Amino acid sequence: MSDSSFHLTLPTDGARSTRALYKRLLKKMARDGLGMPADLVGAEVAEELLPAIRAAVEERSGALLRAIRRPHVHGLLNCMLRALMEGQIDEGKRLARDFQFQLATDLALDGVLQSEVAWPGAIPADAVMSTAHRVYQPLDRAAAAVRFRPGAVLIDEGGVSTVVTAGQGGERFVGVGPAQVLALVDNNPISDFEAHPDKEGNQLSCGDAEPEAWATSLGEALERIARYLPELRNEMELLLQQFIPVGTDDLAHLSASYRELIGHVYLTLHPRNMTMTEAVIHEYQHNKINMLFHLDAVMENAFHPLYPSPVRPDPRPLHGVLLAAHAFVPVAELYHRMMEAGDEECAKAGFDRRFREVLASNDEAVTVLREHARPTEAGREVLDELFGIHDGHMAKYG
Repeated sequence: MSDSSFHLTLPTDGARSTRALYKRLLKKMARDGLGMPADLVGAEVAEELLPAIRAAVEERSGALLRAIRRPHVHGLLNCMLRALMEGQIDEGKRLARDFQFQLATDLALDGVLQSEVAWPGAIPADAVMSTAHRVYQPLDRAAAAVRFRPGAVLIDEGGVSTVVTAGQGGERFVGVGPAQVLALVDNNPISDFEAHPDKEGNQLSCGDAEPEAWATSLGEALERIARYLPELRNEMELLLQQFIPVGTDDLAHLSASYRELIGHVYLTLHPRNMTMTEAVIHEYQHNKINMLFHLDAVMENAFHPLYPSPVRPDPRPLHGVLLAAHAFVPVAELYHRMMEAGDEECAKAGFDRRFREVLASNDEAVTVLREHARPTEAGREVLDELFGIHDGHMAKYG
């Protein structure tokens, strides 16, 4: 096993590494969120709304970090930054206003705002929503006026007022864990962008199953992780917040996560729960390594040139190879611990074959990384830990 002090693959340090990294990222996003110039968000928002937001979060310590940690809030911010970096100025301005509207919504529902403040001008969203508060209230953006007040959002449409408070629209959010929900709403502006060659975006759909069936399957997956990877399951309470359903498939399983949304996972529903368990671990791990890529280059050659990937049909940069290894080394650890415990699942057809497939894929990815990666200091710590865990697996089963 590795003696690395950075535990981002398996949180054997009580999640201290992940917690420290998360805190750094939240502080960065908070600075980005409050530091928007008037020419980006518009003069009215800058003059009327932003001062109220700044006053509220300065008065309540930690209020901004609590709101901005939510994927439906910071996803809009990070997508805005991405658009600006790619030179999409108009899209960046649109997303800047979307973000400020969503941030004001969550701060209002948090009860943080000190006084009532109106959203100035046209409404940038089709609904008032917040996964954290189980809120979804559609609105007519062309006709509505919105005011944010402590504990509520007031919508006025043609003289008809609706006061939106926590739990309004709660049927769209199904609990699957202490800190996780199956969300039947999604405000990710880049959900249609898909890097996988076998998929075309991530359109929200429960497919052929009811939400309760999704919740049951995800709950069973989380319970298996808690039984065999308790350190990882405990760490999930820090980061993992919402699952978005994207259909059912009895043959294949496809899942996704985005660097811009930490704690946000897309999944198809598969009848075999071991497959679901793998997918939850896999995408959760992507969330962790994505945090680091927000703050560090990780590898000097992370994005070019391209190399064969063990889990994709297309050549991938080392960034993708690392994501694959970092996602599936903990999956191999799950299989190992289940075998050590003699879990009844181990006797089922295909269990051993799948374990061997995961080990072989991991070995291929680790070999590519060992031969080609030029890591930064933080990247070296990640690789040392990853290699150490994988080497332990190969010593026993290789």
